[in-house]
Amino acid sequence: MANPIRRSALPIIDADLNEFETRYALKLPADYRAFLLAHNGGVPRASSGTYRLTTGESCAVYLKAFFPITPFGWVEPEYPTLPAARDHLCAGWPPEYLAIGSVETDVNAGLLALGVGAANAGRVFYRPDSKKKPPFFDVAKSLPAMLEAMKPRYKPEKWDAVIEAGDPEAFRAWCREKRKRLLDDVSDRMDVERKCVEENQAAMLDVLLAEFPKDFEPTSFVEESLNRHRLDLALRFLPAAAKGGLPGDLLDRAGPYFWHAPILVAALLDAGANPTHEAEDGDTPLHHAVRAGAAESVALLLARGADPTHANDAEETPLALAEKAESPDIAATLRAGIARWHEAHPAPDPDAVKPFDLCGVTFTDGGKPIGTTEIAGTEAKLKLSFPPEYRWLLTQANGGVPSAALMPLDMFPELRYDSDEDEEGDDEPDEEANDGYQVKLTLLPLRQQDCTMTPDDRDQDEDGPNLCYPVEEAIQWYHDGSEMPRGMVPIGALQNHNDGAGLLLLGCKGTQRGQLFVMDHHATALNFTLPELFARLAQAATGS
Repeated sequence: MANPIRRSALPIIDADLNEFETRYALKLPADYRAFLLAHNGGVPRASSGTYRLTTGESCAVYLKAFFPITPFGWVEPEYPTLPAARDHLCAGWPPEYLAIGSVETDVNAGLLALGVGAANAGRVFYRPDSKKKPPFFDVAKSLPAMLEAMKPRYKPEKWDAVIEAGDPEAFRAWCREKRKRLLDDVSDRMDVERKCVEENQAAMLDVLLAEFPKDFEPTSFVEESLNRHRLDLALRFLPAAAKGGLPGDLLDRAGPYFWHAPILVAALLDAGANPTHEAEDGDTPLHHAVRAGAAESVALLLARGADPTHANDAEETPLALAEKAESPDIAATLRAGIARWHEAHPAPDPDAVKPFDLCGVTFTDGGKPIGTTEIAGTEAKLKLSFPPEYRWLLTQANGGVPSAALMPLDMFPELRYDSDEDEEGDDEPDEEANDGYQVKLTLLPLRQQDCTMTPDDRDQDEDGPNLCYPVEEAIQWYHDGSEMPRGMVPIGALQNHNDGAGLLLLGCKGTQRGQLFVMDHHATALNFTLPELFARLAQAATGS
């Protein structure tokens, strides 16, 4: 074909087409059937064509993607399948037109339509998005004719051809030739990485890691592979990505088809992906797996600690979604999971406090004294229930600088220091660079009115205690480009030797309740609890 199609979904057979035709009582043109058998959806290399207005004037139209019959292996999840397009995008259309792709013009977006009626069979049309009922503008007499006439929308970058050719050594030579450009331009690096993932070129990604070890990360490869449904590619780079810690929201961004690959779901969970992460709308991975109808992944998430009782911001629990979707097997699995959850996680007492040994640690520069009534008011505002140990700590010290505030840096993996003198290409942690360095902890007061300093005071005294930021404000922050994980509260500010800052978080929900986390680029679980933190503070102070 003069205009090759790339990034198609997995191949289909005649039976898939016959089922589609029977379901929608239509007959697909022969050349379109042949196209789908060869390319189950996809993106044409040359995407610029024309359509004709009713006046006869010719205008430009750009094809974004053809829709596939089936979703498996589809790497363009922002575009629907043909059945979904017929069900939802063709509402109100005459039955002799079928939406087969997504297009745009210089001023509008719309759909590529194929004639499936007796009078227009095989002809291709453009129909713009509009609240009115626009006409179907003529594009070509047939799909092959349209593809043959299309031109590239933009002059392709040289890397397009090099990556598509699949020659790692040619790609390595190009990377070295364009080294300065790639080092200087973040957007170019992102485009090259995305292209390698889209073309499923693991060898090219290996080249990027070898040539630019400080500018490309396996974690980014995994994220992009999940976004593009390159599941094998995600599995390929997962071990390397897991060494640096996985983003908390990785499972939320994986796409619906990911949940039908339980081997990859299990691999991500084994690597540290968070099964209880809450997205901005309150959805958790369990919500996504239920919506995808992935029974095996639902059971897997429950076994790994997912909370089946959690409701999103729309007050939808996973069980409610399963019942709405009429998925009795998944609903039964969830009911059993809910019973086990209630047995293992009794509802927290909203008034409980639990004293623990502060190991002789005292506080200076603390906030105003606070009681359980004020604590309950903040909990209601934040819609969280604090662990009883933290409630008690707030009654003893509402923020402040511990008398033993310094701890070894290696207790906080997110804040590890890599020497600027590391040799290029050395991606191993510099253990010696961390020797002797310490992290300073400042506990945050609960409310703004509890603070002993204003933000203006803090700006003038950068070395002073970090007491102008209360918990109820810090919980809304985006910290170093990352959103504060829902279900956690930031209880302390961490400052390392390199003036870098992180946050000490405390889990308040599910299996994370009572656990401590450190957050820099994302939240990483620590191996000690709040009472153990004070034991470590005292130990570090005495050097024992």
